[in-house]
Amino acid sequence: MNVPFACKNCGSETFKSTSEPKSLEDLYGAICANCGTAVSEDDIKSHALKIADELARDALRKVGFK
Repeated sequence: MNVPFACKNCGSETFKSTSEPKSLEDLYGAICANCGTAVSEDDIKSHALKIADELARDALRKVGFK
């Protein structure tokens, strides 16, 4: 599953990193290629929680919860 990640400052999805990211955790310390904002551990945790919430809500909707 590919998970989009955007810069909290400018919305760009292009980052400079020392290696090819394979998970959200791999983005820690990456730099936004557009505005230079660094990705913090809190940014990654916040994004992961948002994704988990969306997945849980979708799963519950599929079984009939609103």
